Amino acid sequence: MKPTLIIVDDDLKTREQLYSILVDDFEILALATNGQEAVQAVRTHRPRLVVMDVVMPVLSGIDATKAILAESAEPPIVVMVSGMTDESIVLKALKAGAKEYLFKPIKEKKLKKVLWRLYELAA
Repeated sequence: MKPTLIIVDDDLKTREQLYSILVDDFEILALATNGQEAVQAVRTHRPRLVVMDVVMPVLSGIDATKAILAESAEPPIVVMVSGMTDESIVLKALKAGAKEYLFKPIKEKKLKKVLWRLYELAA
């Protein structure tokens, strides 16, 4: 059985890229375009993993991560994937509960390796 996953990014091209990278190894339950949609998608689908952008409209990835982890009895593992390289942003994301922070452009092998490692550690 494939691990379940939600992809969250406001950029269509990035969502499509992430989907194509991950679809063979993970069961993708939903695609969300902002943090608010991410919170709702986690409530609805209860994934084991969330791949989340940081800067998005409506609700940032950092605020969405805080909300998701605060309200979930069995919270998903959140991995941030962002072009934001500022150390203070990375630290905020990790303090919010993200387990990993990866920089764009996305490196396919690294993303898969990180997701599988975190998934197996949590199992």
